[in-house]
Amino acid sequence: MEYHLLISGESMLIKFYSNSFRRLTRAVHQGNIDLASSIFDLVIFSPANIASILRIAVSKCDVDMVKLILYHKPNLNLHVLMDIIWTAVYLNSKSIVMMLINYGLNAHHFVGLYNSNLLHAAVERGKESEVVLLLNHGVDVNTRGVAGASALQYAIQLKQINIVHRLLKNGARIDMLNNEHNSVLHTAANTGNLELVSLMLSNGADAKVTNYKKKGTLHFAAEAEYENVSVAELLLRNGAALDGVDEMHFTPLHFALMTRKKNMVISECISRRICLATKFVYTIFYGTRS
Repeated sequence: MEYHLLISGESMLIKFYSNSFRRLTRAVHQGNIDLASSIFDLVIFSPANIASILRIAVSKCDVDMVKLILYHKPNLNLHVLMDIIWTAVYLNSKSIVMMLINYGLNAHHFVGLYNSNLLHAAVERGKESEVVLLLNHGVDVNTRGVAGASALQYAIQLKQINIVHRLLKNGARIDMLNNEHNSVLHTAANTGNLELVSLMLSNGADAKVTNYKKKGTLHFAAEAEYENVSVAELLLRNGAALDGVDEMHFTPLHFALMTRKKNMVISECISRRICLATKFVYTIFYGTRS
């Protein structure tokens, strides 16, 4: 008996929710702000439902309805919000564009993304046009995301080179550090991408900088997934410390050994700077140079 009552009650709730959403959708289509507001006061709708009615309000260029929906703090995925912003751009509804962008910058409850930052979402999508749109509407190029990373650091991490150039052109700071005190050059070195490392250095990045664990840029190059001896050579030429030790007293060569970067360890650039004992240990573990 109790089971049947439970099922019956659940069915009634589902029916109530479904009917409420249909009424809300109709109210948004009709521009009935009072009805929409009263329904919002009664029911908490899912993010997907909120996104769908927000799209309707934006497509109708209904500023008041958009304002009402945003007031109820829809828990949107940033990618979805970015798509809705583009709808407003296409319809040339400048006030709605600004409203959506400001919402994206000020809200802190987005779902589905690690970075939870509107500019970072544009970077992640790899769309330079979206980055330009946000910057042209006053978004701070140096806004931070989760872990204190700047948009520039995020673009470097994702190897979005065109976007990196765009951010630099719009005033992205080279000297910003994330919460672990990693610099943009730390991030670039860790990609193993010579163009990115060179670009950061040419824009004033300090090759000698260390993070809070005392790891230098050469440590990051040595532990990168992709081995690039040219990156190590460039960092060394710009003052990166080959003998620098982190908080665990590991040098870049230790990391190169641990990550099996044979060419980096025994390259001309590094081999003439290390002691015979280190080369002997490497030979024992990994064999002689081929």
